[in-house]
Amino acid sequence: MSKRDAQELLKTSLTALCQVQSGEEARSPCLEKVEKNLPLVIHILTQSATPGQVCAVLGLCATQAGDWEQELLTNEITDAGVPREAPPQGTNPEVEISPQCTFCVFIIKKLEEMLPKNRTEDAIIKALEEVCGLLPENYKEQCENFVDKYGKEVIEFLLSSAAPHTICTLLHLCLSGQTRKHAG
Repeated sequence: MSKRDAQELLKTSLTALCQVQSGEEARSPCLEKVEKNLPLVIHILTQSATPGQVCAVLGLCATQAGDWEQELLTNEITDAGVPREAPPQGTNPEVEISPQCTFCVFIIKKLEEMLPKNRTEDAIIKALEEVCGLLPENYKEQCENFVDKYGKEVIEFLLSSAAPHTICTLLHLCLSGQTRKHAG
């Protein structure tokens, strides 16, 4: 998939999401944000991943699980645990992507892939028991610690159909701009 194809697929998908919003008062601002922010989002994403990886991570195209998943887990992590380079100019320094946030979002997305459409507590518990076995060996212990520490909350949040980043923010593993401002 070419860079242009991935960008068009992303724009088409986001525009379609805006179109299903109820009422023009929701649709118009949504479409405006896609037009305004999509170029910046694409720029940031393409600096750290290939178009195929971006497409796959966002769930917009079919892909085979593989090396890109491990690469995604370590994309923002160096030996010192900090991003490799400064964020592009124009990004909000109040919002940072920590290794814990990246790992949490990755695990939640994996769990969502494993769950049936009609989520039940039993199905989520079963997925929590199996998810760590799907990861590369060097991430299993971290995953098991995550499940032990946050399992109960993750069950509740997945039952409520919260988005992965929202779940991780509620677990205090990701910082939103709001959270960061109030924390400092």
